[in-house]
Amino acid sequence: MSLKRRLRQAKKKEAAELSATVHRVLAVLVQVQRKLPHPLVGIAIGTLIAFTGRSDLVLRSLGMTAIFLWLSVDFWVWLLPKPDKYKLKYAFGWTATYAMLFVVVGIMWWWLDGKLQEQREDVFQNLSASVKIPASLNVFKSVVTVTNNGKKIIGKHRLFCNINSLVVEGDEGMRGVSPTVIVPLRSSAETIAPGGDAESDMCLNSIDPGGKSFVCGDIVVAMLYSLETQPQITEDKQFRFVIFKGQTEWTKDPINSQGWCPATRPS
Repeated sequence: MSLKRRLRQAKKKEAAELSATVHRVLAVLVQVQRKLPHPLVGIAIGTLIAFTGRSDLVLRSLGMTAIFLWLSVDFWVWLLPKPDKYKLKYAFGWTATYAMLFVVVGIMWWWLDGKLQEQREDVFQNLSASVKIPASLNVFKSVVTVTNNGKKIIGKHRLFCNINSLVVEGDEGMRGVSPTVIVPLRSSAETIAPGGDAESDMCLNSIDPGGKSFVCGDIVVAMLYSLETQPQITEDKQFRFVIFKGQTEWTKDPINSQGWCPATRPS
């Protein structure tokens, strides 16, 4: 038997074995397909899942994976019996399958990214601060408190007190701290739990008024932080507080408002 003939026989045998394997795979896929609804139902369900929000991320991801497998079965059941004149059937099949997989992974990534963003927005919107004067009414002993009313744990963070203006009276008139002085407060790797956990520090206790009478103060409390679940992303939130002689409480002001100190606050 010539070499060419043996090669032809080997190729025929290989093709027969491949054909038999394809038929077995096709038979299994057909059995699976019979238990599934029409693929358009899967597409409709996938569309609804994709555009109904990002809650229950794990369940939605499992649902998208199931839909991908569902559509893949229907696709290959349709493709395998087709003639392959140009030997491109399998290349086309796997390209289409991977394309569907990339779409599914892209949707899952979009859900995850949106979920993480929602967590950051929730903590940012529910992060609050206050500045309290002690019973002694000594403004320089005021306590800064930052409270996490969000739903996620704050991880590494750093607290600052930016003194825009701080004025006291003296024999020669008023003197103030100007321009802005940044006082680093607490820097901590400890966490701040959600639901009302807080952290406090003193902002002006390092400043010596020299026995002079307090006139007014304008400070910005700033916090740099990251969520425990997203340590690579740093957020920054600022709160502005002012107080004037005779007042017993610091009051909030817009961050970008005109500074009233050392002038008297307008009525």
